[in-house]
Amino acid sequence: FQAPPPGQARAGEVLSPPPAVRVLDQEGGLVETDDATSVTVQALGAGGEPLPTGGGATAVAVSGIATFTTLSIDSNASSVVLRFTAPALFPASSPAFGVAPGPIALVYFTR
Repeated sequence: FQAPPPGQARAGEVLSPPPAVRVLDQEGGLVETDDATSVTVQALGAGGEPLPTGGGATAVAVSGIATFTTLSIDSNASSVVLRFTAPALFPASSPAFGVAPGPIALVYFTR
């Protein structure tokens, strides 16, 4: 991973720093000439269940690095893993991180 997600994120907020993955050759070297590989990310909860995401779940490599600049996790969870896939490449997974509840968006008062 180029830039793993933060140790603690907030639901609905863009991950900072943005997660990024590197396209590597068979020897583990960065493929700097790759400006076309489309990488997809899926957020998985502790039990492997898919979690809702916002922003962009697909990024195209630039100089061998695919960066997810608008990705957010839209629900809170204690242990989230990002799974990255691309055609003809081995999948990769991030270290686990937590997602705290996001800011309150609406408050109702009742009598």
